[in-house]
Amino acid sequence: MRDPAYVGTATAVALVTFCVARWREFPRAVLLVADAFALAFFTMAGTRKALDLAWAVDCRGDGVITGVAGGMIRDVLTGEIPLVFRREIYLYATAALCGAVVLVLLQQWKVAAPENVLGRGHAHPAAATGGDPLETRPAGVQSQGPAPESPPRAD
Repeated sequence: MRDPAYVGTATAVALVTFCVARWREFPRAVLLVADAFALAFFTMAGTRKALDLAWAVDCRGDGVITGVAGGMIRDVLTGEIPLVFRREIYLYATAALCGAVVLVLLQQWKVAAPENVLGRGHAHPAAATGGDPLETRPAGVQSQGPAPESPPRAD
């Protein structure tokens, strides 16, 4: 880390959250929004890293895996069923895929230059791509729209 303020900020937020969670239970909607932010950030970070390493074919998948696997690891460590496997959670991996695809397209169209994403330089392309999962996840939760399913096989 180049800036020690990140460690201090993360530590302070963790301590405040730990203390507040002892006396007050957060509404489910707040936790879903926080999870959408984490999903968007880690999807963009994984996609950005794959683009930096010139993995043009795999970068969308790498971003989705980074975002979704992080949430799965968190849920497994807390003893819960991962959100991506729950029936009532809508558009989890789909939101990550949409954000990764938008970031790759912006990169190919030279809208999202490497120095402009994830806090390096101007942040508007990162806001555009990170906003895609942030818009898709809450919209899926609100509408409870099902994810695409394959038709049953007629054997």
